[in-house]
Amino acid sequence: MNNKVKDVFKALADPNRLKIVECLSSMCQSVNDIAEQAGLSQPLTSHHLKTLRSVGIVRLEGTYATTRFYCLTDETILEVIRLCRQFLLNREKA
Repeated sequence: MNNKVKDVFKALADPNRLKIVECLSSMCQSVNDIAEQAGLSQPLTSHHLKTLRSVGIVRLEGTYATTRFYCLTDETILEVIRLCRQFLLNREKA
């Protein structure tokens, strides 16, 4: 298996990272807003964003004063997550 594909799935394997991706599904947000929506601390959110950024799922959109804003690099990742959920649903029905 391609190591980059493996790295993306490994990054998405953490439930907190999935929450973060879902928080970013509609718009770019600050680290503090993401942390609040995901129910995580700001340091933990920053740690997970670093991992998501390292595999190319999110990008740093900008920094204003001391606030960093993150966005999804490509909304295709949302379709990947949706397809995984559909796969699991289909397996449960089988």
